[in-house]
Amino acid sequence: MILDIEKFIEAEQPYWDELEQLLDKADNSVAQLSLRELQHLYYLYSRLSGDLVKLSTFSGEQELRHYLENLVARTYAYVHTEPRRFKLRKINCGDIAKIFPRVFRRNIAAFYIALAVTLAGAIFGGAAIALDPQAKSAIIPVQFSHLNQSPAQRVANEEHKQAGDVNKDPHATFAAYLMSNNIRVSLACLALGITFGIGSMLMIFYNGLILGAVATEYCLAGKTVFLLGWLLPHGVIEIPAF
Repeated sequence: MILDIEKFIEAEQPYWDELEQLLDKADNSVAQLSLRELQHLYYLYSRLSGDLVKLSTFSGEQELRHYLENLVARTYAYVHTEPRRFKLRKINCGDIAKIFPRVFRRNIAAFYIALAVTLAGAIFGGAAIALDPQAKSAIIPVQFSHLNQSPAQRVANEEHKQAGDVNKDPHATFAAYLMSNNIRVSLACLALGITFGIGSMLMIFYNGLILGAVATEYCLAGKTVFLLGWLLPHGVIEIPAF
């Protein structure tokens, strides 16, 4: 093969330089290369490999061949090891405001399924209480035994409770318990995903069951306003989080 080495170097040198610049950027930058840059790097890598093959048929220019071999080796190392390296990237509030909605939309079908399961549980729990008020004792878990009071008793106790020392007020303790319980339920829903989502769906259904039963009982007792004031401040965040 006849190769004009001077024209060869003149034509290909810009591509070699560009590949070196991309590799330098990848080594020194905190962020990964963009998809477009990775695609271009692959093109430059393929071109460089072809250049090395052409040069291998030429007996001279050992120094140039050594330079290209090193560049090929460096690119090969980046291509085959870079995905295994994890680099820290600073994420600000603006990034979260953009990333979270995109992730949510990509998984909107799963949210609709969870919503349907929750509503199914709520309807079942509400129907059970409406048809048999005594079913509440079988639905309400032990940790929420205070809900076994009738709605009228619960509202009367809250409205007539004397204001005392804030440190002795059980509301703060109960609020902390609610928060820790709901965090625990959310994490359990996440962990039970290992059961192909079956465990998560059962837990979501049961939470809907409790919610439907309690809501139906209070609404039938004419205590809807109390119910909304009790549930909405924390429920609007925690229930969708489940």
